[in-house]
Amino acid sequence: MMKPVARQDETERLAALRSYAVLDTLPEAAFDDLVFLAARLCGTPMALIALLDTEREWFKARLGVDSEQVPREVGFTAHVARHPAPFVVPDASVDELLRANPLVMHAPRVRFVAGAPLMTSRGRLLGALCVMDRVPRKLEGDRLDSLAALGRQALALLELRRASLTGSVADAPSPLAGPVLPEMALESEAPSPAEVYEAAIRYLRGIPDVDHCALFLLSVSRRELSHAFSHGFAAHGEQAAVPVDGPSVVAHVARSGARHLTHGGGDEAGYRLAHPDARSELAIPLMAGGEVVGVLDLESRRPDAFSPAVVSLCESVASGISAALQGTNVTGLLLRAKVALEKTFDAMTDMVAILDSEGRIRRLNQPMASRLERPVRELVGEDFQVLFPFCRDWLAATARTPPAGRSAWEEVVDPASQVVYELNMLELDIATPVTGNRVVFMRDVTQEREMARQVIAFEKRAAAGDLLTGVAHEVRNPLAAIQAAAELLSQELPGDPDHAAPVGIICRQVERLKVLMQDLLHIGRPFDHLSVASGSLLRVCEAAVATWRDAGNRSQHVEILPQAREPFRVRVDAARIEQVIVNLLDNAVQHGRPGGAIQVLLSRSGGHVLLRVKDAGAGIAPEALPRVFEPFFTTRANGTGLGLTLVKSIVEGHGGGVSLWNNEPPPGLTFEVRLPAGPREEP
Repeated sequence: MMKPVARQDETERLAALRSYAVLDTLPEAAFDDLVFLAARLCGTPMALIALLDTEREWFKARLGVDSEQVPREVGFTAHVARHPAPFVVPDASVDELLRANPLVMHAPRVRFVAGAPLMTSRGRLLGALCVMDRVPRKLEGDRLDSLAALGRQALALLELRRASLTGSVADAPSPLAGPVLPEMALESEAPSPAEVYEAAIRYLRGIPDVDHCALFLLSVSRRELSHAFSHGFAAHGEQAAVPVDGPSVVAHVARSGARHLTHGGGDEAGYRLAHPDARSELAIPLMAGGEVVGVLDLESRRPDAFSPAVVSLCESVASGISAALQGTNVTGLLLRAKVALEKTFDAMTDMVAILDSEGRIRRLNQPMASRLERPVRELVGEDFQVLFPFCRDWLAATARTPPAGRSAWEEVVDPASQVVYELNMLELDIATPVTGNRVVFMRDVTQEREMARQVIAFEKRAAAGDLLTGVAHEVRNPLAAIQAAAELLSQELPGDPDHAAPVGIICRQVERLKVLMQDLLHIGRPFDHLSVASGSLLRVCEAAVATWRDAGNRSQHVEILPQAREPFRVRVDAARIEQVIVNLLDNAVQHGRPGGAIQVLLSRSGGHVLLRVKDAGAGIAPEALPRVFEPFFTTRANGTGLGLTLVKSIVEGHGGGVSLWNNEPPPGLTFEVRLPAGPREEP
């Protein structure tokens, strides 16, 4: 097995990974939602975010995978460790780097893997966002680009997570060591947020009787407060994150957005002090953009430690911290993450819309706007069910069914256009869904379903062709014997009128059966022995009309249009196409009125030459139109039902197609044959 390449910057890379404090943490909805989107976007049952540790590859988020980690030497990030770029492994079971991976060797038996690296701005590899499938396959074009965009979004989420824990973004300076004086703010025109926070905390800690000072920042989910900096009680710095809905003074201030002061070792409102040794506590909200983003908390072992003057001083410092938070790089990071999300949103080939609780569109991507043929800005606020009325029942059923009980994708047909869609819904876990919390995914699978139908139909025709060919071969030998016996009887009894008539009937029916068997052979093997050559479809039409007239149809008027006589170059087997035209002319006579005119029209459409045979008869019943090309289907008492089947087989054997319709306005019926056009002749 080929061993993974050890990176030259391994020490710095591991230090960068450790700075995110993400290894062995609990699942988080933001990362889980990202792997869900990656799997849906790439059409795979599995996806994960893998982080490259010292000896292992640990999964921060995973979908369809039970394992939490795999050994590093056989991990999915082996490819990006060699070449930090999006990668695709069609079959991991034969890949030198991945074939020993436990997830490849055992359940779920991964075969296909594609991934995008998680690379910091300084070029440190953290891991990869990967999608997997149980069968070998490929991932190309827009989907691979979208996976790379989601990989960048995963890195943005890691940066946001670190910012929510530390109050600073990537590559910010570490907290300062040693004594810090208030004058430090004058040493630099633009101190970093970390320097501002640390200087403020150490300054406040110098106030008499302040035994502990801490800065809490609200997490991105707004559900908990994390320590950014603290100074004082030793045990306090090790405290876990503070739940926003908890009973502490800090949590109360985060919820209310108002200052709270506790005196005398107890709180009249019943809120719990942060440290058991504290007898008074002052908590001040930190505001940015009109919202609470953190809490400044001071504690003292002495009751009544915070005089009005001290409270005023602390509020002034809190205002300075709020100003730093207002301009921190976290805002820029959030904006960049928003732009990345929007680009990913619009890059998805699926149609996506985010709905609010009333079913109105709050956000949609460009593919959905293009399908509706309206600008994105006009569609925001529209009722989704009005725009897509055929989704009404699906939306109602989805609302009644818990997520665990829903199908991954459900098929719905638009009755107006007959377009087939697959639908899926993701419900976001958002406390205050201002912009909506239901994400609807739609994809047009009409072509896929039609291709599947055509494949099934082709397989059925192939099976029927084998049967028809076998029957034709078996019947031809007995027919030859019957024909020989009839001819012998005719020779032995040349003047016997009693026997001449029956023998004549036998001979004519044998000839009819021979033609029928020949048709069966052509239908069973339509593509055999094609003698294709470049030529003029106009000349083929003229020869076919002449042959058809020589067969006893001289009284029927046939007009070939246009009169300009363009050659209409095609590459075909002229004899087979001539047979097609003769069969269509026969059909026109049989369904037309006696003596009625028949038109043969030639034209071009894109890369095809069109041949239409148009009669002026009564047409065909609408319910019979879809069946006219089926073997043995006929509307005539003495028809075999094979002529039009043979037409379809020959035309499709040339890479073309055939269709028909009743003329509007009546009367008559039109057959259209489409053949690939050949090169035009030089003038």
